[in-house]
Amino acid sequence: MEINETTRETREYKYDNIRFLMIFLVIIGHFFEYINDDVINDIYRIIYTFHIPTLVFISGYFAKFNAKKIVQRFIIPLLALQFLYVLYVKINGGESIFSIDSLKPFWHLWYLLVIAIYLFITPLLDVKNNKLRLTIFLSSIALSLLAGFLDCIGYVLSLSRAFTFLPFFIAGFYFKRLKAELKIFSGKKTRLIATVISLVGIALSILLILNDGSFTKKVLYGSYSYSAANYNVGMKLILYLSAFCYIVFFINAIPNKKIPFISALGSNTLLTYIIHGYVVKLLGTTLGIFKFSPIVNVIFALLLTIAIIVAFGNPIVSNCFSLIFKRRKKDNENE
Repeated sequence: MEINETTRETREYKYDNIRFLMIFLVIIGHFFEYINDDVINDIYRIIYTFHIPTLVFISGYFAKFNAKKIVQRFIIPLLALQFLYVLYVKINGGESIFSIDSLKPFWHLWYLLVIAIYLFITPLLDVKNNKLRLTIFLSSIALSLLAGFLDCIGYVLSLSRAFTFLPFFIAGFYFKRLKAELKIFSGKKTRLIATVISLVGIALSILLILNDGSFTKKVLYGSYSYSAANYNVGMKLILYLSAFCYIVFFINAIPNKKIPFISALGSNTLLTYIIHGYVVKLLGTTLGIFKFSPIVNVIFALLLTIAIIVAFGNPIVSNCFSLIFKRRKKDNENE
């Protein structure tokens, strides 16, 4: 979930459009947590099978190692917002400001820490040999599966999620390079076949999620061990296959062209992501606005989600955010 800028000639609008859809699902998914309805709960679980994996994949696709930018764009906002949250908890009678909870990123802020970790290891991933790339990717899956047995990791430093979503970051990182080298998904026939196959996988995934209550919210969050969330290696592999089906579908089905408003808002998702969590908590927890019928609550959620994206994803606000963190835009970059 990064801000990226390119010239008209080089920008890949496809990924801006995908990011717009994903940030929409992230925000409305968080609003859905306040709506008590079985249908909404099922939609929520389906969303959580793919929206974060897709965003992590795109972050890997555009990943570049620059320690200064990583600190400015991810670490500083994370530390500042985390400190404010921990201070708020302390003022309101919570644990000590130096408690273990200080090491647990507040709700949605885990994403900043995890992406920062991934970006710092990109030099280790930047290899040319395709066999070695495949080995690294498969090793990341094995590492993630094994990490599920560890009850000692979880929300602290978001280690569980860091292991869980690592394969998607690596897949995105290598996909960009393989796409240029091997012309993956370059032909219409190939894209059509990939789209159909991915749609079949998505349909099977939805049927499984809706009919198998074992795929609970805890399983989909990626924050719990197998024993803590009551699932297993096989279920985690199914979720990986499902998420990759969605990713393949989005890559082949979403147009690589500038769509008015959507592409612009999709290119400025970082600030939207950072701020939305506090807005959602204010409206959902503090003000408790979701106290009507499920239909009215869903309408509220839709309108509020759009309002948040427009308010914080527009270029003017995004540029101000860039100035705050001393980020200079370059027209020839796609990050």
